[in-house]
Amino acid sequence: MKSRDNKVRIYVRNKIIWLEANGKRITTKATNTEDNIEFYYKRGKREFDLLVEEKADVTFGSFAPKALEFINAQVTEATAIDIRSKYKNHLESYFKKKMINTITAREIELWQLKERKEKGANMAKRIKNLLARILDRAVVEELITVNPCNATSKVKISKKDRKLREVYTKEEIKKILSDNEKPWLRAFLMVFIFSGLRSGEVTALKWVHIDFINHKLYVLQNVRMSVISSPKTGERVVDMPTVLVAELEKLKETSTSEWLFPSSRTNKNFSDTSSINDRYFKPLLERVGVRYKGLYTLRHSYATHSLAGGQDGSYVSHQLGHASVATTFKFYNLFLEDAENAKRTDEILKFD
Repeated sequence: MKSRDNKVRIYVRNKIIWLEANGKRITTKATNTEDNIEFYYKRGKREFDLLVEEKADVTFGSFAPKALEFINAQVTEATAIDIRSKYKNHLESYFKKKMINTITAREIELWQLKERKEKGANMAKRIKNLLARILDRAVVEELITVNPCNATSKVKISKKDRKLREVYTKEEIKKILSDNEKPWLRAFLMVFIFSGLRSGEVTALKWVHIDFINHKLYVLQNVRMSVISSPKTGERVVDMPTVLVAELEKLKETSTSEWLFPSSRTNKNFSDTSSINDRYFKPLLERVGVRYKGLYTLRHSYATHSLAGGQDGSYVSHQLGHASVATTFKFYNLFLEDAENAKRTDEILKFD
């Protein structure tokens, strides 16, 4: 039912009185008694304007934190931290000051194109999913009647998008490990390269988590935005190759902290890896002549080179902390297929 004039119409949904004018619908939150219906029938226009004014005062920035509280109450602590980070870094600046009942599908699609161009299709899709969940909550709170995300085009993840995942080649890794200017940094990078841990899991490591005798590394916690929580997919024990054990043994001889990789300023763990990435990793790559592809790419490199070398997929999946081996192959199978096809082409086109 749509209104084309300025008259206010009354209708009942779930025993609650709603008002409609000019295509807008607002709940009165009043039950459908005869007295209430009579009241809103006589004073409908004035009450409608007051309710619209009340709803219009709600900005996305004022509502989103409340929605996130509800969303995060249903997920693990690690996921909640990740959700807050995505909101802060990708949604807040763009939508914060916008009135929540004025956000349109077209506006979301324009934002979606911008995010896809800057962050890639995979990240754009995850951020949009979070936006949709926040606006779903706005529907529940009766701030809007329809989620505008439902009318937008989907963020499609093509094979080309998946191929954008890069790795450091074996030659590049050799160059990275040839740099001994900062022994702690070399050990830090080796944990990524030889065990495949996540960034927050590496910065959360303590010496009590290292079993030098059995070559085991206990992944018991994660650090994100200065908050220590459980690892994303739960605690696990991973294997350490001899070369990593030897490197960590050397590092422990000079350590004065309970943490493997403490900040020189506080002697405590880093709150995240952004400062390590900018202050230490990027300069290292410049020194050894390797193109920057991201610190987290070292984890991808571990997975890709392990699988390409014939390592069992289930074993690699456990080392990475994936929920299932299907997740592992979903992320890395395309790259491996391309590498194998390229190798096959080299053999086919060898004419000498």
